[in-house]
Amino acid sequence: MRILIISDIHSNNDALGTIVSNELDCEVVCCVGDFVDYGIAPNEVIATVQSLGQEKYFVYGNHDVLLLDFILSMEKLPENPKEFKWLHDNVRTIDQASVRFLENLPEVSWFSCDGWIYMVKHQYDDAYGYVRGVEDFDAFWQKYMPEQYWQAPKRRMVFGHTHRQEYRIFYGNRECINPGSISYRRPDEHDKQAHYCVIQNSEVQLRRVPYNRDSLFQAAQKYKNQQAMMDTEIQDFNFFFGNAATTRESLD
Repeated sequence: MRILIISDIHSNNDALGTIVSNELDCEVVCCVGDFVDYGIAPNEVIATVQSLGQEKYFVYGNHDVLLLDFILSMEKLPENPKEFKWLHDNVRTIDQASVRFLENLPEVSWFSCDGWIYMVKHQYDDAYGYVRGVEDFDAFWQKYMPEQYWQAPKRRMVFGHTHRQEYRIFYGNRECINPGSISYRRPDEHDKQAHYCVIQNSEVQLRRVPYNRDSLFQAAQKYKNQQAMMDTEIQDFNFFFGNAATTRESLD
């Protein structure tokens, strides 16, 4: 079996489409949350992920919750351009079908494949923490998994959220996988490729692929030219999808 693991898509259908075209033969698709926000195509992303794979295991992320909370609160979009964010851009463009998709996502999902039991959750804690050892692993596993899986001989936990690609192995067939973000990096990582993971016959393969970032960069430039968005939001896009050296490079 081939499993495609993606996370932190952030409304970036250009990166998602490139990955999908490379990995069409994956039977199982796992998405570890943050489908929306900080990108330009929430509806297209959600339509794409819904079309993938024979089996799907999706969970929500903190940015998915942030968008839903804004919509459900019936809060008005900010009139002051200096308060307008990519979140508000997504709120303005997302359709009702996509909202329903996000509303129906679980916090945790699990499945079995090739002898492994997989637990899928967006984040480990309220910040950017991670599993540090066997005791952390077992405590977290037993908190979120049904009791019938507590003593499974081969256990894998799949996280997103940190945007840092990693594969960690612990004693006793315990493993943690983070595919990284398909969309953007942390400020200290300058690689611009889409990060993801493929598991083939139980072998974990962390992968990266370049994609065309022009449409996202151009969207930021349009907001800049219209002076219609917070400077820091545009600066982030210039780093993620352009050639800015930092996330706070001057817009002048």
